[in-house]
Amino acid sequence: MIVITNPIQLNNEMEIINNLFINGLEVLHVRKPNINLDDLLQLIENIDAKYHLQLVLHQHHELAPEFGINRLHFTEKTRLEFEKSISSLNKNTEWIFSTSVHNIAAFNALPDAFEYAFLSPVYDSISKPSYKARFNDFEALKSRTSITTRLIGLGGINSTNCRQTIEAGFDGVALLGAIWQAEDAIAEFKKCQQALHNYVQ
Repeated sequence: MIVITNPIQLNNEMEIINNLFINGLEVLHVRKPNINLDDLLQLIENIDAKYHLQLVLHQHHELAPEFGINRLHFTEKTRLEFEKSISSLNKNTEWIFSTSVHNIAAFNALPDAFEYAFLSPVYDSISKPSYKARFNDFEALKSRTSITTRLIGLGGINSTNCRQTIEAGFDGVALLGAIWQAEDAIAEFKKCQQALHNYVQ
């Protein structure tokens, strides 16, 4: 289970992020599309240093070495721009790459260098009410051919449907609106955590 930051900065965001890690969050995607370099630098510095290896940078990849971060995310656009150089790498490097796709055909065409890919939106978005599910054919998951890249469901996922998302054939889930739109972000995270824990058991 992955959490993605709110796209804009929130007053209590750093407290929530550190508490998510304390409560067992394994990976946080730092996605701030409009953030400048200095603000992102400050954001990372406010996350406990012991969790920096669990951060994934979407923007300003050049900051990664400074904080010992080895996880980088490429949007669909940036992936296409750099796909040739990414494809020349493999999973034996120190870097862990992820990306985003919107259909199974694009997922199947990914180079093996990607550890996992977000497929979205699986359900209607929580954070963007007008952003409706584009992927509603779970049968299409049966046509996935990539066995080296994990498929992570994103979009409209919360504690009530995270388990069914895994049951449908996804390898994991990513939470965004479920966390940042919740009255109690940590409580919602724990509900999702428990739902997946019960499924695994």
